[in-house]
Amino acid sequence: MNKLSVVIPLHNHIESIERALNSVLNQYEKVDEIIVVDDGSTDGSLEFIQSFSYDNLKLIEQSGLGVAAALNKGVASAENTHVAFLDPADTWLPFFTLEMKKLEQQHPHLNIFASRYQFVDSHQNPADAKIRLPSANPNGYLLSSFYDANKRNDLPFVISSMFISKARFEKLGGFPIGNGIDAQQDFLLKILERSEVLYSPNIHVHHQRKVNENTENSKLSALLSSRLFGLMNGLPLNSVLKQSKTNYKKGWQL
Repeated sequence: MNKLSVVIPLHNHIESIERALNSVLNQYEKVDEIIVVDDGSTDGSLEFIQSFSYDNLKLIEQSGLGVAAALNKGVASAENTHVAFLDPADTWLPFFTLEMKKLEQQHPHLNIFASRYQFVDSHQNPADAKIRLPSANPNGYLLSSFYDANKRNDLPFVISSMFISKARFEKLGGFPIGNGIDAQQDFLLKILERSEVLYSPNIHVHHQRKVNENTENSKLSALLSSRLFGLMNGLPLNSVLKQSKTNYKKGWQL
């Protein structure tokens, strides 16, 4: 069975980092390595991690380089074949890693796996994400093109609900830095455009909804649809990517 490292980017999340870490430690299928990359926290988050007692926890410090750089640095230092990510405001439910490893064992030729998630508010009250699935399938869905199923809906998975081989992450180029689109969401776009994903319809992650996230998801759905339309009409890939990012920055009128 492939071993797993989880990367947690951290910047001033003293109110939630303990909950996030405990959700990793409470996994039924244990994580082999926890990597926390602190990006200059000033609220006591760094000191909490420094005092946290766990043999397989690795702390990396950087200063003001941003979440994309933190995630990339964490993956670069990972010692295992597969990596997962956890936003410090999010939590894994106890069977997340078990489900991901089960899917990986059943389909070893694939290298990206993900699960459904729920939004939670600041009080941890859950609400279902608006994900339209084609049919009930407890064994998972192979997502080779998820564009049409999610127009004007929430994205099928988030960074905290995915599991990827380190080799595939590196081939995709990691999280982009300074391109005008949210780094985590742009990485999801790259995955949906260039990879097959085995997707579990079971909810294994609580994802804290961020300010304007509904608007961002709608814009990203429009971005996906625009790229698909361009490619289906024979436009060059580089031209499609450049134009869609320009439209995204201007703001889609939906």
